[in-house]
Amino acid sequence: MKFNFKSLLILHLFCLIGKIKGIKLLTTVLVYSNYDSTYTPMAKRFNEYAKEHNMDIEVEVELFLRSNSSLFVDDYGSQIEHLLKKRSTKYDLFFYDVIYTPRYSPYFVDLRDYLPEEHIANYSLGISSESCTHNGKWVGLHFSVTNSYLYSNYYYLNKYNKTIPQTWDELFETAKYIIEKEKEEGNKIIGYNGHFPDYETAISSAQEVIYSFRKTVDSPYPDYTSQEALDALNKLKEIKETLSNDDIFKEDDNYLFWKNILFIKYWNTAFAPYYNKTLLVGNKKGVSASTIGGSLIGINKYISEERIRAAAEFVRYITSYEIQKEKIMYSKGYTTLTPLYDDEEVCQYVDCELGKKVQPIIRPSNLTDNYDKYSTQFRKYFSDFLFGNKTAEETLTRINDITGIYYVTLDNKENYAIVLIILIITIIIITIMTLSLIFLLINRYKSWFSFLSADLWLIIYFGLMISIGPIILRYGEITHIKCHLGYSYLALGYNLIYIPILYKLIVNFQVKNKLTTWIQKNKYLFLVIFILIDLIFIILLYLLNPNYVVTNIIDEGKNFKYCKITSTAGKLIFTTLFAEKLLIFLCILMFIFMEWSLKKTSTDLKLILSAIYTNALILIVSYITHFINYKDYINKFILDTSIKLFYVFSNYIYLYGIRTILPFVLNNKEAAERDKYLKKIITSRSSNSHTKTNLIATENNSKNKFSIITSKIMDFHYTTGEEELTISDDVSVPTAPQIQKSNVMQ
Repeated sequence: MKFNFKSLLILHLFCLIGKIKGIKLLTTVLVYSNYDSTYTPMAKRFNEYAKEHNMDIEVEVELFLRSNSSLFVDDYGSQIEHLLKKRSTKYDLFFYDVIYTPRYSPYFVDLRDYLPEEHIANYSLGISSESCTHNGKWVGLHFSVTNSYLYSNYYYLNKYNKTIPQTWDELFETAKYIIEKEKEEGNKIIGYNGHFPDYETAISSAQEVIYSFRKTVDSPYPDYTSQEALDALNKLKEIKETLSNDDIFKEDDNYLFWKNILFIKYWNTAFAPYYNKTLLVGNKKGVSASTIGGSLIGINKYISEERIRAAAEFVRYITSYEIQKEKIMYSKGYTTLTPLYDDEEVCQYVDCELGKKVQPIIRPSNLTDNYDKYSTQFRKYFSDFLFGNKTAEETLTRINDITGIYYVTLDNKENYAIVLIILIITIIIITIMTLSLIFLLINRYKSWFSFLSADLWLIIYFGLMISIGPIILRYGEITHIKCHLGYSYLALGYNLIYIPILYKLIVNFQVKNKLTTWIQKNKYLFLVIFILIDLIFIILLYLLNPNYVVTNIIDEGKNFKYCKITSTAGKLIFTTLFAEKLLIFLCILMFIFMEWSLKKTSTDLKLILSAIYTNALILIVSYITHFINYKDYINKFILDTSIKLFYVFSNYIYLYGIRTILPFVLNNKEAAERDKYLKKIITSRSSNSHTKTNLIATENNSKNKFSIITSKIMDFHYTTGEEELTISDDVSVPTAPQIQKSNVMQ
């Protein structure tokens, strides 16, 4: 049986229709009044439309009203997010406040995948490209929109032959003049209402004032530490204290039916019998601001694909050109579907030119994961300024601190001194360590550095310098790569400092076997092996710990970021890396114990042991500070850098630096005696090269292995280095000429 192309197309269309037949969708919305005149009627219209187009889709609206629910704004938003986090499919669609686009983004579909391209394109021309998107995803589309305007009392303006103001200065001067004139006639009027009630509207009003003080129309929102923001707050405070009062500024009443207020900032409305509606004023002519409010609609991504496509039909319908056209003509309001302002029929009902000139701004919900908390703090701080005794500078700093991230930098005047001091100390330590390398070339000091060859001392120097790296990286912004480099520098630095010492202790060990001989002959390869092990762990740590940076949010304080290994795999790798360092640490301690009585390295071993004890103490302190809940980023910086600086400088002093000081402390005679003593050791080894003293106790068959090992270790511990050892056949005992040759090679 054959099907032609038309048959296949018809069959495909029937399949598509079948996918969206018989589907009942549920949506939810929070209504700010006790009556729904918008959402339920719109759902009924769509249901009729669906029947007419044989889609058999039905939409039901579940309302949260003031009268039937204790939920309001942030409580409603939290409940919806709670459902979505549980991957709930109870609701297919959500009407939500424009401020929650970032919050709901992870749980909603990308509408570009389900709506026609031209449909999205019509919205992308305006503010919707900001208010409806998050991280490049179209989370929702505007169903209803509201924004703010300035309403000017034309009675008083006409009476005193004044024009509608375009700047804050013009508004101030005009209102002040009219108030004084009316006062002379015994009338009391209000110059400006402000509109700062104790809820979300207040942050809209505050944002508008600050945004209106940007330098040009195309300038971004001013930084809270900028002069523009400071001027905006001071001007607003001056207007409130001169033209109005606290009670009027706090009210949310619709003053548009009052006759005794000159200028009113309020949401868009078609009913303002005594006022002319214009753009809000700015610091300069042509610069304005208007906060965008209203509701968006999004689709739950956890419902089935069939239901998503059905829900997309509802979204497409209520955000279509035709429906939005009806809404704007009825409400005479604002729309984010900007092509409507070029529609002649629309312009018969709406001031299209005014709509085109609106300079919209969205509230800063993208700055934080918890906008409700941000808004509450913002409004509190702003209220403390507007109605309290806080200065504009204090207020802007507090607002900036809500989401601002602070870094250690010399640009911060507040902490400039302490940051500079630590930087200077770091530079001084680097300079001292670098300049002291010259002592390796001075003959008088060569005997003091005889423990290691010059190349090994240089390796230790580079290890110390690398260990300073994490301190330098603390300046500026904390990033993933900086954190990774910090851990890497500490790991590599430790090995570069202590592997040369481990190498020397193995070479000096009284017993020679194949392993110790190989290590002695392959000095650099021995070091490279440990470096390669570290590099493997470092690479794995980078791959398995995708994010080091943790943000510490401080209430009523300064937020900051710090480095922390967060993934389980990353913690495992770091623990393994730490275990490797601990093994090196224990090996060095073991060799120090066994070589403790060797006279030729007695002083060196004591200095190394002092460094290790100090490192252990530093490690304990670092572990304890790990559990401190820091409230100030500078305190954390001071403590962290102090510990690292002490680690570097103490290792430098014990391992190298003290050798540059001792010749000044000891007189020439003592130095000569030390040189004589070192020669005596070599001579003693040469003269006794054929004398064998059995220092290893005869093994008693009754002793167990542990006792034998313990006995040998104790024998090594008490060996002074002036004797020869009698050992098993597979172990060679170096003669004096071999020792002298070995010392030259090292």
